[in-house]
Amino acid sequence: MLVKAISKLTIGLATGVALCFLITVATVAASAITSSPVTIPFVFSASVVEESGLPAVEFVPNFWGFGVVVLLVTLTFLSVGFRKRAG
Repeated sequence: MLVKAISKLTIGLATGVALCFLITVATVAASAITSSPVTIPFVFSASVVEESGLPAVEFVPNFWGFGVVVLLVTLTFLSVGFRKRAG
């Protein structure tokens, strides 16, 4: 039981971190392609600005928001892993 809990916890944490990374990449890419600000509320925002005459992507992460995303994914993995199966 303890091994299963640690396994689900580790998988949930790794999946949450991977999801945050993908959110970051997708937001920056969408902002760079559209040249407009892109925001995921309470998690991440990115916008295109000009520095020295060249376009640059400025991003502002919210680490509390990332933490909430990782926590929710981890709790989902734990709850799905321990639910009772009917039958």
